[in-house]
Amino acid sequence: MKGMEWKGRRVMSASLLMRVLAVLAGIWTVFEIFDVEDMALDLNMPEAMLAAGATTIFCVAGAALAGEGRIFRLEDGRPGISLATLRALTVRHAGVIRLGLTVLTLLSAVWFTDEIYDFEDMRFDPDIPEAFFAAAFLVFFPRLLFWMRNRAPLSDARSDTEKSLLEELRRKAETDELTGLYNKSAFTEKVRSFLAEWAKDGECALFMIDMDNFKSVNDTYGHLTGDYVLAETGKTLRKLFAERKAWLGRVGGDEFMVFVCQCHRAETAGIEDELRAGLNIPIPDSSEVFTGSVGLAVYEEGDTFDSLYVRADRNLYEAKKFGGRPAEGRAFSL
Repeated sequence: MKGMEWKGRRVMSASLLMRVLAVLAGIWTVFEIFDVEDMALDLNMPEAMLAAGATTIFCVAGAALAGEGRIFRLEDGRPGISLATLRALTVRHAGVIRLGLTVLTLLSAVWFTDEIYDFEDMRFDPDIPEAFFAAAFLVFFPRLLFWMRNRAPLSDARSDTEKSLLEELRRKAETDELTGLYNKSAFTEKVRSFLAEWAKDGECALFMIDMDNFKSVNDTYGHLTGDYVLAETGKTLRKLFAERKAWLGRVGGDEFMVFVCQCHRAETAGIEDELRAGLNIPIPDSSEVFTGSVGLAVYEEGDTFDSLYVRADRNLYEAKKFGGRPAEGRAFSL
């Protein structure tokens, strides 16, 4: 069967067509089992089994098209069928397939009984080879049902595996690989969302951190040492804010941001001092210690991420002029 993938109306049209065919096949099944004129059971085998099987196939095809926009596709993206695609289709639509197999099993049992016993004369009257084929189906369909039942735990495990994989991909997309902190886009998005919904005047703050003379570390000791300093800075920030509700991000080469979600304006100066004191990263095999400068902006009513960023950046620039420390007695605007 050729694989298929469409979008929009073509997908819905194909799915609707499969479902209409499933309804028609279901009606066909009823007519092969029940005599509407005499209002009595009138089994026509193997036509009834063929109709029931067609009903199941069309139901699965319609559900697959509606859910995934395709029926079969190989792992490399090309249309086609493989053992893996069949297994995946079976797992995704196990409920419909189990129902179809149950109906086919019951029909096989009725067919087999009808071929070996004459109910009119109430005596055994085996009809070979029809009874042989009925028996084969009676063994085959229950075996498939048994296989499907054993596949259910695998389906749950696969679902958990897929969720774990998606979570891992999401985590990697949000995380700076070197420091383990949020990257710029993830950090910005989280702060914007918080400010839009939860921020209160004077109860949260943005800290902008820039490592002092970072270029000299790369030039003097090499980029591996520079990466070490950045990674240690990330560890230091996580340790400093371990007890606070805060988001930490690396937003540039040697630039970091911390957004503290719950802190009063009076606390921010103490947090700023803790940051400056904690940002003393020793250089391996050297007596030199690497420091950072800090710029602070406390949230005020109506602030956005951009306005906080501008104020924190301005205060960071002022701090850099004094070697990472504010001038004594100098008041910085928050």
